[in-house]
Amino acid sequence: MPSRADAIIKRQQLLPSTIRHASRCIARQLPPFLGSIEAIVGYYPHQNEPNLLPLYRWCQAQKMDVYLPTWNGADYTPRLWKSLQPTRLVRDPFGILNPLPTSPILNQDVKTVWLVPGLWFTKYGHRMGYGKGIYDRMLTQWNGIKIGIGYHWQLVDTLPQHPGDYQLNHVITNLEVEAA
Repeated sequence: MPSRADAIIKRQQLLPSTIRHASRCIARQLPPFLGSIEAIVGYYPHQNEPNLLPLYRWCQAQKMDVYLPTWNGADYTPRLWKSLQPTRLVRDPFGILNPLPTSPILNQDVKTVWLVPGLWFTKYGHRMGYGKGIYDRMLTQWNGIKIGIGYHWQLVDTLPQHPGDYQLNHVITNLEVEAA
């Protein structure tokens, strides 16, 4: 069974050039999912997660709103990110950059695609995060297509499942797209 520590260590060992190449490959697979949406809920890359910041810039140029999870003290809430300038972001207790807590919150009625990071994924849409259930709780509260984003080596056959785990609609790696 894959461990959280194994994924964290492997990501820490990735070269910047490997991250850039894999991130571009992932971003190239996303436009078919973005055709009729109004907003994207992404994530700010942390600890060598795939970097989709160029995709967010493209989305903004296409007049799509970009939201990022913002820590509210107990959970994450998707808040609008109007600028791609790091000075308009603040670090949460986990060290992840978030939009300002005064930024507008995502409207439930907006057609949205969510890009969800993780440590491990299965082709069935199961995801292993850091084990606190924070992302799972957020995903159950919001509408939209939820897509796991990771490197090809993060796709495994099985993961342990817990009652509060959220099943993603798709998983995209730098090598493939899996429909859950």
